Amino acid sequence: MKFFDKGTPRQGVNWHGNILTPHQGRMVIQVNREEGLASRTIVLSPRQVRLLRLARSRAAKLLGLLILLVTGVTIWQAARVPGLEREVVRMEGGTARLDSLERALNSLQRRYTQMQTMLGARPRPGAPSASTPPSTPPSASVLVTPVTPVAPR
Repeated sequence: MKFFDKGTPRQGVNWHGNILTPHQGRMVIQVNREEGLASRTIVLSPRQVRLLRLARSRAAKLLGLLILLVTGVTIWQAARVPGLEREVVRMEGGTARLDSLERALNSLQRRYTQMQTMLGARPRPGAPSASTPPSTPPSASVLVTPVTPVAPR
């Protein structure tokens, strides 16, 4: 009974040792076909046995799963890029349209103020005067330059 470390062997315990222990020397693997005609012998150095043991470890499996997950998320985000680019182009077109509409509105406001001045009419209370530029909503991302009134001739 000296073969076992502590008395009698317990059920379910592998008493033959770990096959992937690198300190046991080189590992010789023999592969044979069932028919027996073809065979191959593979010899792994202790370093290769260590690498094989590392590859089969729980930490390596978790690392592989993490790498697979990060790669999947990266591929998913990369697949979204063309759609997002189309959305940006569409939004830029809308912004350009809003800018042209704003310029047209400022021009009309300037003409309206000029017509009021020429006709001698008083501006209505609450109506924007020529000295104050029209206000833009806080969410607008365009700069509004103040409009200077044109002096009547």
